[in-house]
Amino acid sequence: MRVEPTQEQVGYLASIGASRSSTPQPRPREFYTSNNQATSSSDASIGGQVERQPANAPTTSFKTSKTQALPWLAAILLLAALSLVLAHKASAQQLESKPGVSMVENDFFQYVPRDGYTVFTSDLVYDNPTNVQLRSQDQYMEIGALRNELAALRQSIARLLVGFSAITILGISLVIIGRIQLRRGIRQMKQNDILKPSETDPNLQDDQNPTELKEDSQQIIQIEKNSPDPQTEENCETLPQTEVGEAKQIQTQDENQQPALAADEEGDKSPRKVSTDEVTDTMPPPSQTAVEEFGAIIAEAELAAKIRVKPTLPSARWELGLATAKGNVRSENQDYGLCFKINGYDVLIVADGCGGLPHGRQASHLAVVSAAVSVIQAYGAGYEWYRPHPKDVALRAIIDAERRLSVEGEKLQIKRSYDGLRTTLIVVIGTQHEFGVAYIGDGGGCIISTNGLVNNFLKPQRPNGVPNVISASLGPVIEGEPMSDLIPRQKGDLLIVGTDGVFDHCIKNFPKNVLRHCLLNWGNLQEATEQVLDSFASAEDQNGYIFDDNMTLGLMGDGLAPKLCQGFWEPTEATHQEAV
Repeated sequence: MRVEPTQEQVGYLASIGASRSSTPQPRPREFYTSNNQATSSSDASIGGQVERQPANAPTTSFKTSKTQALPWLAAILLLAALSLVLAHKASAQQLESKPGVSMVENDFFQYVPRDGYTVFTSDLVYDNPTNVQLRSQDQYMEIGALRNELAALRQSIARLLVGFSAITILGISLVIIGRIQLRRGIRQMKQNDILKPSETDPNLQDDQNPTELKEDSQQIIQIEKNSPDPQTEENCETLPQTEVGEAKQIQTQDENQQPALAADEEGDKSPRKVSTDEVTDTMPPPSQTAVEEFGAIIAEAELAAKIRVKPTLPSARWELGLATAKGNVRSENQDYGLCFKINGYDVLIVADGCGGLPHGRQASHLAVVSAAVSVIQAYGAGYEWYRPHPKDVALRAIIDAERRLSVEGEKLQIKRSYDGLRTTLIVVIGTQHEFGVAYIGDGGGCIISTNGLVNNFLKPQRPNGVPNVISASLGPVIEGEPMSDLIPRQKGDLLIVGTDGVFDHCIKNFPKNVLRHCLLNWGNLQEATEQVLDSFASAEDQNGYIFDDNMTLGLMGDGLAPKLCQGFWEPTEATHQEAV
């Protein structure tokens, strides 16, 4: 049944049509505030929630971390979107359930104020005069206030969801990073336990050594000549219980020797190296030679699952060579050294214990072994795509050696620098294009090129060049500061390092003479170092033996015979400084 409009309604609708055809009246400020602003703010909140990502959420490059974090992130974003949709629906239902208020199809309204009433019509129901809705000014204000309240509520919910998402993502990221760091720490502890060198107890007996030399160990580059035999029961004697109070084993050759200080307590406290024969260590010497020591390190590295690349001994010509000799003046050899190859890097480590102080030999032994383990961990346990810089690894090896000596100093209750357990240390790591060098104390190092030039890269740390006195050394308390350098490497370069027992007495042509021995031995650098030290040990003049200290010499080549330029053997003005 169709209801015909009355004459009054027809006239009223005609007036509304006339107002629509004419210039539209400006909308009141409350209309924009209650409708457009609320709509835009709610839209911005939803859009911001979808697109905004927390800026302080840490990320990680590990595959496992990404795999664990992605499901959590997806769940959080889904929860945020669902919450916003539910909030929007709830606000719409609350508005529709308001008594005397009905939602229209869209927000595009026309109005004509008349007798305190505002007429709202939508485009969809404009042609149906029966759907004309009349609302009072109070209802209009109530609707606007409600919409503002809902818009503010939406913004608050959006902020809370964004904050909750950011805090959740940050917490999950911190948990993942913590687990990764914990796994790294556990892995490092396992590596340290597996690669633990046998220097912790210098009184180890021969039957306590974890490994023995293999038959093919003749190619081992480390040779310690004329070193005293390890302590055994045959060369020790036991004193009666009534005289000593407890059984003690001592070496017969060191029974009457006592430690001495080289510096007066009221004067210079710097560690000194003295040439007297009576100065020895109060601690027994290490039970393992350099050959046995590095053989044990290689065996332990082979068993370490986390050591991806194992250290090896050089087997080719023109690679590495190192030898040490006691000499004909000193009663024992306090020098120590190792050389090896790992992951394409050549490594030379040389130490000289301070003979004027107690525990010099033990200090050099601990420093060299600790530095070797540090280099093996740096290049053997890391990622294949990441290789640390050789200069940084060499400097880190010296720092690790200092830490090891500090631990040993606490066991021996050494609190002052002149109480002993001090040594110098030189670490050289060679690559195809450069040398990474770090050292502390004295000694010497040079590089001889194929054009005959000699580059002395090591400057002894001595006060005003005074011999037998050093201003920097390693020990329970470090003295001085380690030095490090990066030296370019040319094809055919031969690097020479050694202790002060060699470089304090060598002449200007010493590097070329060493190279001559290498050529005569067809690139066998080990044989060359042994021959050089043999000739030094037997050198004499009218005052006796020229080389009156322990001697250690190390050589590093690039694996190829150098092609010397014309006139190489002619006398040249080298940069080498003659010893005083």
